[in-house]
Amino acid sequence: MGKYDLPLTFRLGLAMDVYKDRYFRTTAALDATHPNDNTEYVNTGVEFAYDEMFMFRLGYKSLFLRDSEQGLTLGGGLKYQITDQFGLMLNYGWADYGRLKNVQFFDLGLMF
Repeated sequence: MGKYDLPLTFRLGLAMDVYKDRYFRTTAALDATHPNDNTEYVNTGVEFAYDEMFMFRLGYKSLFLRDSEQGLTLGGGLKYQITDQFGLMLNYGWADYGRLKNVQFFDLGLMF
């Protein structure tokens, strides 16, 4: 059998609230990735939040990745605080994954 190196990835990410007031927040994020088995790429996105309860997300995956089939991503979420210590999150996401066409993601989260 041949000898193969294990995959290794270095990632550096930054996020910043570019706008924030009593009800609205806009957060921008950038993530640069250097894998040892592929070309470098960048993920970028923005999240718009209203009252920290309703979120809308827009992003782009794998910028500069050679032969990438990933691209535009869209999504949204709801956050409901039941008590000071406990809450629920429901998120939906859509992504363009080339051959897989329209990929959809759902998740339900508990905050405690």
